[in-house]
Amino acid sequence: MKRKVDTKELQIGMYVSELDRSWLETPFLFQGFTITSQGDINELARCCKFVFIDEERSEYQRPEAPSVKQIETAAVKLAQIKYEKPAPEIAIEDEMAQARQVKAFAEQQVVLMYSQSRIGQAFDYDQAYAVIAGIIESLIRNPDAMLLLGSIRNHEQEAETHAINCCILALALGRYMKFSQKMVEELGLAALLHDVGEVRIPLEVLRATNRTPEQTTVMKYHIDYGVEILRNTPDIPDSVIDAAYSHHEQVDGKGYPRGLTGDEITIFAKIVAIIDVYDRLTRSTGEKCMSSTEALRYLYLYRNRIFDAKLTEAFIQCLGIYPVGSLVELDSGEVGIVISSLPGEHLFPRLMLVRGADKRPYEPPRLVNLALFAKGGEEKGQGIRQVLPPDAYGVDMRSYLLNENLI
Repeated sequence: MKRKVDTKELQIGMYVSELDRSWLETPFLFQGFTITSQGDINELARCCKFVFIDEERSEYQRPEAPSVKQIETAAVKLAQIKYEKPAPEIAIEDEMAQARQVKAFAEQQVVLMYSQSRIGQAFDYDQAYAVIAGIIESLIRNPDAMLLLGSIRNHEQEAETHAINCCILALALGRYMKFSQKMVEELGLAALLHDVGEVRIPLEVLRATNRTPEQTTVMKYHIDYGVEILRNTPDIPDSVIDAAYSHHEQVDGKGYPRGLTGDEITIFAKIVAIIDVYDRLTRSTGEKCMSSTEALRYLYLYRNRIFDAKLTEAFIQCLGIYPVGSLVELDSGEVGIVISSLPGEHLFPRLMLVRGADKRPYEPPRLVNLALFAKGGEEKGQGIRQVLPPDAYGVDMRSYLLNENLI
């Protein structure tokens, strides 16, 4: 069985069966060999970013996956840290083009993964990992670009869109909480795949707005289906499978399927539970659709009952009072989309103004930085009056955020 391995993680005893490039482009004489020295590892790292190893022909000490206890211990230590939003490497304007490509690739891969699962095929772990890797790289360059694109609603591919946005939010939170790279990656996978079992739920049940008791029972089976699908996918970490099975548990013990309480629920399952609900509350249609502020208020209200309190508070701090992608109304009556906010300036984000005080569209939209106003700019005193539902005043965020000429 072949396994893709980053050259930074190679060990003596691994059998290299394939490279990320042609063997002829490297100094290696044999097309397949066992790593016998650190020199072999250094040479592979010089030539390649990753290789494929043959597990059956390898003889090395396999590292054990972190246990639930290890992850929980790490989380307890992290809870003592004062979190700070990582500073972006580049401006959002410079990242948006790459972020759009990453998002488009993620959508393509997740649609394919869900399609494979619907017909009973096992999807490739590398498909999911490629999605995670691309999003992480974009978040490092500028987290607001990917969070902004993640806020877009797509009713035609609702399940896939939900999976991708939960993944983006989870990766952003993991970085914010200073998780290790391995924990961030596994958390992203857990968020991406937590609802994969829904592919086996009948559409009439999935789309029902007011489910009958029978439909509710059928819906709950998605966690069992998800576990089955993930267990049939090679290389999926146990923590990801557990999150798919346990993200409907509640810290007060009133969740399902096992009625776990508090520390019996793993940290990944707790985080996915928070993000899953937040995304659904802000993506619902009609009267159920909440503004980002209302959704965060809901999470805060139910901390210590449904959601873990410290993780909920960390998530709220990570997104800030005006999360990227929120639709807001200014004191002037103008309406805009929050497109970015710098560390220390959460109250004064940058906006794309899309409606005037009369609520008529701005053509073209206008970019403004409220932080400049707060420091005594031309429109001193300009501030945010309220956060609106994402579709207020007929605003179609998708048309603005996917327009390459605007950001």
